[in-house]
Amino acid sequence: MIEMSHPNNWRGLQDNVCLILNECGFQAESPKKLSMVRDQVEVDVYAVSKDSCPKISYICECKHWNKRVPQEVVHSVRTVVNDAGANIGLIISLKGFQSGAIKAAENTNIRLLSWDNFQETFLERWYRTYFIPKLYEISGPLVEYTEPINSRIQREAAQLNREKFDQFLSLREKYKPLAFFAISLYSPTLYGKVVTPMPLSQLVQLKKLGENFFFPDEVLNATAYRQLLIALCDAIETATKEFNKVFGDIT
Repeated sequence: MIEMSHPNNWRGLQDNVCLILNECGFQAESPKKLSMVRDQVEVDVYAVSKDSCPKISYICECKHWNKRVPQEVVHSVRTVVNDAGANIGLIISLKGFQSGAIKAAENTNIRLLSWDNFQETFLERWYRTYFIPKLYEISGPLVEYTEPINSRIQREAAQLNREKFDQFLSLREKYKPLAFFAISLYSPTLYGKVVTPMPLSQLVQLKKLGENFFFPDEVLNATAYRQLLIALCDAIETATKEFNKVFGDIT
């Protein structure tokens, strides 16, 4: 999953849906007033896929209810989607859908999704358009510090006194696995390959590297991809600051 838990209220559900769609590269707004055939209507989330030609528009209705969504909601959303000229309608419900609602959505452009289903639907796109670019941006300096061959860093390391140089070597050995792990996640994109989310179950493999390497518990125990991204970015920034302190004004 992208997120660790369900939103606490209706506003949180809308905001999270809108946030994820924006991070996926959509132009999303919440709420959004749309012009209909006769009047205006406000929808929970409106999103347009900017990289599609022709553009694809989504209308999302978020139901943070304590009951399953009935078929009347499906009919209502379908009318709004059609009258507003949108392509797809998404109804996201925390408690599921009545059988009549499921029947009413069959063979239509309305998709019925739980919060988990919504995240699964957009996970690969979110991972590709948000997770990977963010990790690549943050990890650049650490990768430079830990690369076996980096002429710029080697020249600057040669200017350090013996104590600082030994600290540099120690830090490079400690943080090299962290940098290489980040590289392993984003490097396929550098060669034009399709990237799919690394199964979080594979994090257990990092524990086998031993206690001498910098993999915080927040990274090793991540149960959602946003949690993993935040933990990785925090760890990488911590490591980079330690290198910066050693090099001081040289770099």
